[in-house]
Amino acid sequence: MGCLKLVVRIIVLFLALVGGIALFSGEFNFDFKERAPKREQLVESAKFFGNFSALDSDYKIGRVFSIFGVKKMTILNNPTGQKTTFLYYKKAPKIAEYNEAKVENDFLEIFNKIEGNPFKPENFTITKAGNFIISGKASKYYNFEFEVQKPFKREYSGQFGVYEKDGKTYCHYMIHNSKKVSYKINNEIISKMKLN
Repeated sequence: MGCLKLVVRIIVLFLALVGGIALFSGEFNFDFKERAPKREQLVESAKFFGNFSALDSDYKIGRVFSIFGVKKMTILNNPTGQKTTFLYYKKAPKIAEYNEAKVENDFLEIFNKIEGNPFKPENFTITKAGNFIISGKASKYYNFEFEVQKPFKREYSGQFGVYEKDGKTYCHYMIHNSKKVSYKINNEIISKMKLN
């Protein structure tokens, strides 16, 4: 019985191989770079969050994803690997509702909601709060630091910001290893974005 199963499997694999060759005539290409969207397409898609066309090629603009009503897009600084993530969800509070206590509370609440998450932030501290001006409109930002003790101790720094576009609230955040973090990178992304 075992020999019969083996023979059937070999025949099925052979037919699949022959069918694949016949279907694609040997011209099938696994070149994903050709299939990847061009930068211009990604810049156009990212306009949901803002116009990032002024960013140079050191910044890789990611696709806009939508999951359960939450839209997300990430911009990667290629030389450092540092990422800035943009988020939008309909129930986001207005900018006026944000303050240091709310940012700390929301941040810790998000981490604690992730069931089984081994990374529990400790000693969360806001180190600086201020405003960005984006296309002539004021926005808020908060720089922060925290530690993770398990599975081993690490220190992180980051920035959380909120801004308004077309009467809706959008968020951006960056979290990076404290020894390698660059607020300059994040600030450049925000300073070069336009809201029109």
